[in-house]
Amino acid sequence: MKQRLPGYCTLCRSRCGAVTVVEDGRLVGVEVLNNHPTGGALCAKGRAAPEIVASPRRLTVPLKRTRPRDAADPGWVEVSWDEALTEIADRLRTIRAESGAEAVAFGVTTPSGTPMVDSFEWVERFIRGFGSPNLIYAVEICGWHKDFAHALTFGRGIGFPDYDNADAIILWGHNPARTWLAQATRIADARRRGAKVVVVDPKPNGSGQQADLWLRIRPGADGALAMGAIRHLIATGSFDADFVDAWTNGSLLVDRATGRFLRADALWPDGAPDAFVRLDASGSPVPCDTRYAPERGGQLRGALSIRACDGRMISAATAFELLAERAAPYTPDRVAALTWLDVADIEAFYALLATRPRLAYHSWTGVGQHTNATSIERAIASLYALTGACDRPGGNRWPVPPPTRPLNDYNILPPEQQAKALGLAELPLGPPAKGWITARDFSRAVLEGEPYKVRALVAFGTNFVVSQGHSERNKAALNALEFQVHIDMFMNPTAESADFVLPASTPWERDALKIGFEITQQAVETVQFRPRMVEPIGAVKADYEIAAALALKLGMGDLFFGGDIEAGWNYQLAPLGVGVEDLRKHPEGRRFPQAFRDEKYAVTREDGTAAGFATPTRRVEIYSELMLRHGYDPLPDHVEPAGSPLTTAADERSDVRCQGLERRASPDRRSAVHRDDRA
Repeated sequence: MKQRLPGYCTLCRSRCGAVTVVEDGRLVGVEVLNNHPTGGALCAKGRAAPEIVASPRRLTVPLKRTRPRDAADPGWVEVSWDEALTEIADRLRTIRAESGAEAVAFGVTTPSGTPMVDSFEWVERFIRGFGSPNLIYAVEICGWHKDFAHALTFGRGIGFPDYDNADAIILWGHNPARTWLAQATRIADARRRGAKVVVVDPKPNGSGQQADLWLRIRPGADGALAMGAIRHLIATGSFDADFVDAWTNGSLLVDRATGRFLRADALWPDGAPDAFVRLDASGSPVPCDTRYAPERGGQLRGALSIRACDGRMISAATAFELLAERAAPYTPDRVAALTWLDVADIEAFYALLATRPRLAYHSWTGVGQHTNATSIERAIASLYALTGACDRPGGNRWPVPPPTRPLNDYNILPPEQQAKALGLAELPLGPPAKGWITARDFSRAVLEGEPYKVRALVAFGTNFVVSQGHSERNKAALNALEFQVHIDMFMNPTAESADFVLPASTPWERDALKIGFEITQQAVETVQFRPRMVEPIGAVKADYEIAAALALKLGMGDLFFGGDIEAGWNYQLAPLGVGVEDLRKHPEGRRFPQAFRDEKYAVTREDGTAAGFATPTRRVEIYSELMLRHGYDPLPDHVEPAGSPLTTAADERSDVRCQGLERRASPDRRSAVHRDDRA
C-alpha cells in the first residue's frame, strides 16, 4: 500500500513543505507539498530522504568504548539504553558535584541545516536545567551577523525580505539558487515583474547567474562597498532624510572627547540626566526626550562647540555628521582598490540605491564566515537604515509570530551560571552572552584550563572537528576530555573519540512540531505537526527523547513534564488554544493569522510616545554607545579580515596604517561579537 503523508523537510532553513511517500512501510520518495507557505520546490538534499533512512551506515544501537582513546580499535560494544543513560547521568552528576555544571560542555548541530530543528529547544532546555552555560554552536560562523549583530543597529534581526513587493533585491553573500529554493523562486518571480537583482559574491554560480548586476567582490571587503554606498547617498542627498531624521539616532549630538551622546544635564542646570541633545532647525542645541516622540525638522548634519554648565567647552557633532566623516574616504576609486571591483560596477550599484527603491536584502555565510562579520553587518545595516526601507512594503519586514511558549528560555539557567560562559569576558556582546560558546574557547578550556577546566562534552549531532576551524586543536581537545558522549545518525570524526555513541532517529522516524516557518508573514503564522512516517530502525531514539530520558535520570522530571513530550508541546501551544491532537487533524499545517502592520516602530503607545526600536536610544543606531562602552568602534567602518592580502603579520597585531589604508581599530577590537575560529 502506498501512502502520501504531508509534512515538511528539516534538512535546511527553508523547511520546504513536503509529502513523504511510504510504500509497505518503506520511505520511497519525497514530493512537493503544494500550497504550503514554503512549498513549491525540493532540492536534491530533501529528495535524498529514502537514502538517508535506509543507509547501511546508520547507527542503530548505543555503543560504549572499551579501549583508550589512543587505541587503534575503540573496542565498541553494544549496550542497552538504560545502561548507557544510567552511566552517562552518573558521570555528569559526579562532574557537576566536583567542578560545577560549567565543567560539562554541550554541543548541538545547527538547527538551520540539520534535523536538529525537531529537538534543539528540548536539548537547550536540558542543558540549561543541568546548569551549564557552555553550548557549542556554529553560530559565530553562520547566522550571527544577520540574526544578532544586525540587532546592534536595529534592535532585532534581519527580518524577512518582501520579495513580492520589492523594486530592488540585494543578495549579499547569499545564494538561494543553491541553498534556499523557495526564496530563489520568489526572487525569480520578482525579477520577471521588473525588480532589479544585485548579487554580491565572488562566485557567479547560482544566483549570480540570474542577477542584473553581479559584484565579484574580494572576500571580506564587503564593508568597504557598504561604506562607499553610505558616502554616495550622503554626498548626493539621495538617502531617506525623513526616516533618518525621525527614526535613527543620527540627529543626536556626540561629545567628540568622550564619544558619548551629550545629555541635557551637561548643558542646562535643569536638564534631565537621561535626555539627549539634538539640533533644531536653526542649529541650536535642544533637549530630546528619551521616551521617544519622533522629532523632525532639525539638522542632521552639524558640528559646534558648546559651553557646558561647568564652564568647559565641548566639541560636539551629530552622529550623522560623524558617519559622514567616517564614510568620506570611501570614494569609488578607493572602494575599487579595496574590493577589486570595477568602478563602473560600483557606481551602477550606488546609482540603483540612489533611486530610493523599495529595497529587500538578505545576507548569509558569505558575510558570516569572516573575522570581520560584525563590522560588515554594521556597515550593511547602517546603509540599509539610510534607504528607509526597513519594515515597509518591498523592504525587510519584521514578522509577528503567533503567541506560544518557548521551551528553551535562557533564564532557566541561573544568572550566576550565565556569567560563567566561556569567552564572555572577550565577547560580551557576542554568542557567549546567550550561552553559545565557540569551539576555540571550548578547546582552550579543555587543553589549558582557561578560565577553568572543562572535563566533559555531550554533543547532539555536531561534528566540530571538521565543520569548524583548527581541526587539529579540536581533535586534541576531544582526546583530552575525561568523558565524551556523542548522539548522531552516523559515526563521524567527532564521535570517534567518544565514550558513548548514541543512535539518533531520522526526522521521518519521529513526531515533530514546528511553530512558525520563515520567508513570509503567512509562513510565520503556520504551525504544523509532523507525524512519524516510518518505524524507527533498530533502537534509535529522537534527540528530544534522549534529552528527556537523561533529564529524568538527573532529577529534572518537573522541568521535562515527567518525560511526556506531547505534554511539552501542548505547553508550547497553550496560548493558541490548541493542542497536538488538534494539529493532527491539519497535516498540511494550520495558520494562526496575527494582526500585522508595517512600520511597527511608529506604533503609538498608551503614553503617546512611539514604540521605536529595541535599542538603547530607541532609534536605529548608526552610532552605538553600547559598542563604545565595550571598547568597540561605535560607527560602522570597513575592517580587513584576518589573513587579508592587504595586511601583513605586523598589521594583524597592531593598529597601524597599511598600504595607505587607515585601520581605525586594533585587531582585538575589529569585531564586537564575532571571532572566527579559523583565524
